[in-house]
Amino acid sequence: LAQAILAQASSSICRHRPVFVGKMEAMKEQAKKTLEEQLGNAAPGSIKCCFPCCGGPVGTLEKMSFMIPADQKDMVMDMIKKYKDM
Repeated sequence: LAQAILAQASSSICRHRPVFVGKMEAMKEQAKKTLEEQLGNAAPGSIKCCFPCCGGPVGTLEKMSFMIPADQKDMVMDMIKKYKDM
């Protein structure tokens, strides 16, 4: 009886795992999208035109970090690192 209960419990856990993983992936993608929007808003206007050819806001700001104002540079670079770590 105990083995049957254990087998049933483990199969129900495995059955719900893909749903949980899917929700986690969706949350991760939403967080990445939010970071991209924030980085796009923080980017200097003169480099926004480079987003399409340099990999979006993240890639552009990473490649052209010399264009980021000094008072925002640490914040922007931290956001890029957080984006890359996701």
